Amino acid sequence: MSKKIFRNPFIYLSATDGIILFKKKGIEVRYPSITKQADENILSTMDYLRYALERLDWQMEWNKEWLEEEMKRVADEARPALKLLPGGKTAARDDDE
Repeated sequence: MSKKIFRNPFIYLSATDGIILFKKKGIEVRYPSITKQADENILSTMDYLRYALERLDWQMEWNKEWLEEEMKRVADEARPALKLLPGGKTAARDDDE
């Protein structure tokens, strides 16, 4: 049996498994152990994902719609909401007639 490298009661990973961990302090990529010949497709996929996660311009493109909505929401919250209330001198004259 291989050594457990990830502590979770529901997920069991060994040294022969690869994983990408999303943490509060960033992303960690753990490649499979090199003691055995690893599948080249898995390694190249992990390399590509690691590269993609490091590219700020790709992240901006993926999140473009969300960022635009968030910027609009923040701008709307910063703008004071004004409502026109009926009343004043013109409303008083209309009631008299």
